[in-house]
Amino acid sequence: MQNRIDAVLPPERTTQMVETIRGFETELNFLIDLAREDIAGLPKMGDRGLPFVMDSLTLGEQDDSFLPRSFDIEKMRRDVALLQQLPAIIAAAEHFLELVKDTQMLVESDAYAAALEIYAAAQRSGKGEALTASLRAMGKRFDRKPKEKEEPEPPANP
Repeated sequence: MQNRIDAVLPPERTTQMVETIRGFETELNFLIDLAREDIAGLPKMGDRGLPFVMDSLTLGEQDDSFLPRSFDIEKMRRDVALLQQLPAIIAAAEHFLELVKDTQMLVESDAYAAALEIYAAAQRSGKGEALTASLRAMGKRFDRKPKEKEEPEPPANP
C-alpha cells in the first residue's frame, strides 16, 4: 500500500482552522466580493498602471490647486498604500491554498490506490455473497457508457 502522507487532523482542529481563516476575513473587514457585472464596469489598472498611479499621487500631493475641492488626496494615499500591501497577503494566501490543494491531491491518490488494492484483493478472493454484493457495488465505479458507433464515411467517388 502506498501511503505518502500520514496525518491526522482532529475535527475540532479543522473547525479551529476554518474559524482562523474566517478571522482573516473579519480582520480585513474591508474585503469586497464583486459580481462579474461589477468587475466588467471597473477601470482596470493593468501591469503598467502602478507607475501612472504613483506619478498621479505625487503630482496631486505637490500641487492640488487644479483638483476639484471634493477630491480627497488622503483617500487616494490610503488606497495606494493598501494597493502596495495586498500583494504580500495574496502571495501568502495563494501559497497556503496551493499547499492545501496539493496535499488533498496526494491524500486522494493514496486513498484511491488503497481502495484499488482492496478491490483487487476482494476480486481475487471472490468468496461470499456479501463480498459479491460489495464488489458489484464497487464495480459501478468502472462502468463506462458504451461509445456511440460512428458511421463510417462512404468512400469518395472518383
